[in-house]
Amino acid sequence: MALVEHVPSQRAFAMKRMSRAFIQKYRHQETARREREISGAVDSPFLSKMLASFSGEKNLYTLLEWCEGGELLLQLERQEKGHFSPERVAFYVAGVAVGLMYLHDRGIVFRGVKPENVMLAQDGYPVGRLTAGHPPYCTPHPQSRIHVTITPTCLGYKAVVVLVITCCSITWN
Repeated sequence: MALVEHVPSQRAFAMKRMSRAFIQKYRHQETARREREISGAVDSPFLSKMLASFSGEKNLYTLLEWCEGGELLLQLERQEKGHFSPERVAFYVAGVAVGLMYLHDRGIVFRGVKPENVMLAQDGYPVGRLTAGHPPYCTPHPQSRIHVTITPTCLGYKAVVVLVITCCSITWN
């Protein structure tokens, strides 16, 4: 991910570059297509917006809105006590939950919920960064519930969050 600027407007954007060779070597063609398709279809203030995608000879590019607050993980690491206050945790969890419910309403499961996939907008609100890694994290599904995976990495951040959403099933890995 790189910060780029549209010179005439001086507006900042995030540019994601994916190597065509890497995508082909690791057979991620379907994953890259799915990420582009889903990112282009979402329209929620709690999810990153893809503004454009294009390809070059060696790379695929995705232009995204820039989140000036950076990654939630970096903000967490900068905290003097090593964790957020309970009020901030509740605020971030609520924003992530709204983003997950938006995806759920469209039949999309996102399993990559972790601090490095949550960006902070200029106003401090959390914005989920959709990724479709391998195995696919962002996938359409026929079920009628959200599936959230919480990894041990997330638990190591001293912020244990109880997320109670009636339509949520939580799996511990």
